[in-house]
Amino acid sequence: MVDAILYTTSTCVKCKRVAKFFEEKDITYEKLVIDEDSEARTESIMDNILSVPAIKNKKGKVLRIKDIFLNGSLNVEIILNHLCL
Repeated sequence: MVDAILYTTSTCVKCKRVAKFFEEKDITYEKLVIDEDSEARTESIMDNILSVPAIKNKKGKVLRIKDIFLNGSLNVEIILNHLCL
């Protein structure tokens, strides 16, 4: 089981920063590229995700871009709390 699902697009720079953070912290995640995968796009719409990056935790709660980044920097504490790590 993964720790998180990361909703992204193929060109999202901030999404790449989140993915790099996950890899550096050994956080397991599934990446759903919504502009390349119609099933991922449908799932994101059903979760009311209108912008990326967005992070869904094991409980199905979604953390949105406004909470992931604070003044242009990764909001590490919020992300880790969201993932219960």
